[in-house]
Amino acid sequence: MRFRRTACAAWLLLMIGPVSIGGCALIEAPFAAAKSRKNPALFPLPNRRTVVVVEAQGADALTEQFTRQVAASTSQQLADNAAVAASNVVPANEVVALKEQWGADAFRAMPIDEMGRRLNAETVVYVEASRVSLNADASFSRPEAQLQVRVVDTMTGQRLFPQPDAPSIGGRAPAYPVVAGRSFETLDPSETDRTSEARMRRDLAHSAGLSVARLFYDWQDDAPGTAAEAEKRRLEAARRRDREP
Repeated sequence: MRFRRTACAAWLLLMIGPVSIGGCALIEAPFAAAKSRKNPALFPLPNRRTVVVVEAQGADALTEQFTRQVAASTSQQLADNAAVAASNVVPANEVVALKEQWGADAFRAMPIDEMGRRLNAETVVYVEASRVSLNADASFSRPEAQLQVRVVDTMTGQRLFPQPDAPSIGGRAPAYPVVAGRSFETLDPSETDRTSEARMRRDLAHSAGLSVARLFYDWQDDAPGTAAEAEKRRLEAARRRDREP
């Protein structure tokens, strides 16, 4: 088995704490002593029945699938991290069912608070995907999604986040911008274009859902989905390449 120098270097950098190699002096990873940073919630959600709705203007079939994946990921992260009690998170498939019942255009035109009331929710986390790009060429990809986030009280119709007194932008209701993306990654040559694109969209949707959900609960820098996990994934890819003949 061949181990490329870059893969070995990455392996050493991922080691936490002192490492002994063949009787040599102990070495430590550069960030071994670094402390993870706590990031407080920007807006703690009220613990009541909450639904996540993700929309995109003029969505085609692939974008529609992406928005559903983001909604499911956000809902799961809110429940898993106790931003809202799991029993208070409206299942993502209920949103899909309501949208199919009304039709995509009619659903999109519906006021946000009405969407929530029809799903028996008191809070709506409304996300608009303004741009989704895989930024892919023959060898590399850097997927990115630009999102606009609002939280609306369905009982009063009031926007809770951003704050009600936040200024409008270009005549549109204020929203909190979120940019979610993945590090540059080498595309797997064994995948077909369609399979590779589906994987990248799925991974991007997970990252986007995580980024949105983290607005609403405290989280640590070294939690899943951060640079540490991305580096782990990169290392695993390097190991697979090293096993190639």
